[in-house]
Amino acid sequence: MKKAVLTGVMLVFLLSGCGLIQSQQSEPTVDIQAAIEQTMAVQNAASTMVAQTLSAVNPQAAQNQAPAVYSTPIPPTPTAEPTVSINATAIKNANCRSGPASNFDFIGTFSQGASAEVIGKNSEFGQWWKVRMADGTECWVTEDAISLTGDTNSVMTMTSPKTPTPIPAPDWNGTWTLWMSGSTNQPDKDIISFTSKFTQTGNVLTFAYKAWGETFYFYGTVSADGMTVNGSETSESGGYSGDAYFVRDPQNLNQFRGKWYVGGNRSWDGTYCGAKNGGAKPEPCRPQ
Repeated sequence: MKKAVLTGVMLVFLLSGCGLIQSQQSEPTVDIQAAIEQTMAVQNAASTMVAQTLSAVNPQAAQNQAPAVYSTPIPPTPTAEPTVSINATAIKNANCRSGPASNFDFIGTFSQGASAEVIGKNSEFGQWWKVRMADGTECWVTEDAISLTGDTNSVMTMTSPKTPTPIPAPDWNGTWTLWMSGSTNQPDKDIISFTSKFTQTGNVLTFAYKAWGETFYFYGTVSADGMTVNGSETSESGGYSGDAYFVRDPQNLNQFRGKWYVGGNRSWDGTYCGAKNGGAKPEPCRPQ
């Protein structure tokens, strides 16, 4: 009985000293963590005092009862969410630009085989992807120049920067070296080469050339972006009339790939490509 009374008195004394027993009129500001730590300290001190008191009253019993030790619980460490990387690999040398369109400034070349992290997308001017290179450079590349891995639906859509002043479409004026086959049966064999002066007025392209002992006249329509030509040509004697299609190389505007065909049947075609200012023959010569 004396032991219980003595223990109770000590607990009241400790609790009062720690400020845990306060008048009902006050409204204390409680620091939760500090309160927990103080409570643990009080419990540890009380346990020690009980053990000491028990030792004084009954030394034999005290040997069998060690003081309890209380510690502040440690909250579990939160688990970080795994990050998913979306990557782009260049399937050919591609221009990397400051914005998602071909008239934004050129920043650098995204070389064939290189990989970069995808950090954004935009489809205002066709599908473009913003990538971050290994050196930290960020730029935009068109989708037809890359292959993508990962869930592209998770890529954030970004607003395009202000569109710069449009760049005029390239024209076709100048002297071109042409390579042309004379047979639809073997379009990649028996190719001859000659030169011709191209003249573009507005969206109309005209030129003439001599081959196989005849003069041929070409008349075509240039697309708004200056990249393709659809046209027709006839021989001076009237013995030949056919069509032709040219596609300019976006990586080298001084080259085009093309074909000629007869009767509107583009599967029945011959090779027809060119290079400006003495440039090399495009490989392959015909469009894929």
